[in-house]
Amino acid sequence: MAQSGGRGRGRQNRGAPQKSRNELQRQETLAEIQIQQMFSGPLPHPDILSSYNEAVPDGAERILAMAERQAVHRQALETSNLQSHVTRSYWGLACGFILAMVIVIVGAVLALHGKTITGGLFMGVPVVALVGVFVIGSRDNRGERERRLRQLMGGLRD
Repeated sequence: MAQSGGRGRGRQNRGAPQKSRNELQRQETLAEIQIQQMFSGPLPHPDILSSYNEAVPDGAERILAMAERQAVHRQALETSNLQSHVTRSYWGLACGFILAMVIVIVGAVLALHGKTITGGLFMGVPVVALVGVFVIGSRDNRGERERRLRQLMGGLRD
């Protein structure tokens, strides 16, 4: 009797199930598609906004009304803030002018009463200080205007 000397001939791998040809083709052609959309702004994307109407009656209209109220509120705050800065600036100028005039008048009175050096200092120091403040202030304002212009022009180029 002849015995087969080869190992594993005629044996089938019973541990792993055989995959059919259809399953293999389906695995090869299966692909993942991912779509990503970006939207930036104070309101949701129009497609998303319209879906709010399905969830809540007049949901999109309510969201738009809320955004409009928020914009009006923000603009009112900005206007109020700007107006308070302008008012504070005027008060500062008025107080500075009054203080400088009082010091100059005191200096003139001292000079008229024979205290010429003290009176001259009282009159000269405020004048020099005021000139310095206006020169430095106008230079700072010019620098600020130039910086804003560069910022604006940079934004237009982008």
